[in-house]
Amino acid sequence: MNIFKLLQFIAPTFHIKDQAKRSNQWNKIRKQYLKEHPQCAVCFKKAKIVHHITPFHIDPSKELDPNNLIGFCETQHHILFGHLMHWKSYNEKGIEDSIHMKNQIANRPNIVI
Repeated sequence: MNIFKLLQFIAPTFHIKDQAKRSNQWNKIRKQYLKEHPQCAVCFKKAKIVHHITPFHIDPSKELDPNNLIGFCETQHHILFGHLMHWKSYNEKGIEDSIHMKNQIANRPNIVI
């Protein structure tokens, strides 16, 4: 599913026009980040989305800062951990929350039937 269709399904108020204008360096930074951080911050799937922890329209100086980025797979992890289930919100503790959940997944108890 296309990420924009998914976001419109999850957060119907999302519109492409709501996005802030990106730096011409963004694609380069995004590709480099995915190369250095190939896994989703929450699960062990391949990261495809690079998310700004503090949105760059709030703090433009952080747009290209790798310490302000986190990678997510194409599941609900982006909207849940990056936006706290609402597109117009953001999660200042996105890294900590993601690490906690990834550790929970990695150390979950085995189910015995």
